[in-house]
Amino acid sequence: MAARSGGNKQTSCLIYSFGSNGDDAWEAAMAKRLPNCEVHIFDPSLSVELAKEVTQRAQGYGGFFHPFGLVAPNAEGQLGSVVQQSSRAGNWTLYTYQQIVEMLGHRGRTVDYFKIDIEGNEWLLYLGHDLTGKRGLFSLCAGDNPELRIGHLNIELHGYSVPRRAETIHSWFAGADACGLRVFHKELNTLACATGGCAEFSLISSQQAHAVQSWYRKAALLPPALLPATTR
Repeated sequence: MAARSGGNKQTSCLIYSFGSNGDDAWEAAMAKRLPNCEVHIFDPSLSVELAKEVTQRAQGYGGFFHPFGLVAPNAEGQLGSVVQQSSRAGNWTLYTYQQIVEMLGHRGRTVDYFKIDIEGNEWLLYLGHDLTGKRGLFSLCAGDNPELRIGHLNIELHGYSVPRRAETIHSWFAGADACGLRVFHKELNTLACATGGCAEFSLISSQQAHAVQSWYRKAALLPPALLPATTR
């Protein structure tokens, strides 16, 4: 399927990356490792000059850069409008997930790799402004007919910006669980946050985990003793 975003290659997977700070090394590596993936980078905070640099580099590995960001799906009065202030680039333009997939022609597609590092704004994005999860991004991926399907979620959570800390952190992981996402890796980011207030989490959907396990089993790469009894 070729997206309306300008790509003409047939892609079997989709990568969304929100927040880059001008560094697209991860995206370039993913494009090289997974050449059939369509890579999209979103960042409204970059200066015009830096945005041009990222755009040119992304074009070199078949990726796309978009100078806008993501806002919670039920943020009334904010959809597609200038809603935040950036110290480097003036005003930011943010869209909902529904608007983004409509613009790019990706409605109904699974986002196989969803990477996000938005410096503390992830709590309101995923849980909504009431921090309950009923109005945030997690509300789109729960249930039997989700609007948002994620294969892998790579996210940095910023503890220094958590409102109502314990309750909000619990709500975030409960929301991830409701979307079928399971943590399989985590590590502290002590380079960017010297006090240890930032942690990077990798989550995989239960559906994707079963698919990976099935592949390893069929390829005879996973010892039978390590497989659940139901898959042996």
